[in-house]
Amino acid sequence: MGDSAFMYITGARTSNAAWSALTTMFECKDGKNIKEHICMMSGYLEELAALGSEITNEDFSITLLTSLPDSWDPFISAINSVTLKESHKLITHTLEEDCCL
Repeated sequence: MGDSAFMYITGARTSNAAWSALTTMFECKDGKNIKEHICMMSGYLEELAALGSEITNEDFSITLLTSLPDSWDPFISAINSVTLKESHKLITHTLEEDCCL
């Protein structure tokens, strides 16, 4: 994990707390590239796993959805609980939606 991001999670006692700190820091803004945002978030997920802090698929899905800009609220509202349990499906669905916007 890059030093600039690591300093935001050094005080986190759990992987969930670290993940929450990172998502707040890296929320996607309107007009930003969604694919790049997903790649960045996925990279942090992998780095946390390498450090021994596994994040569940559902937690990653929820975090990814809440990091999307407010303009994505209708999309977020339409996501079902089954999709949340399989983050790769959520990513695919999100990228498909991004192409249509």
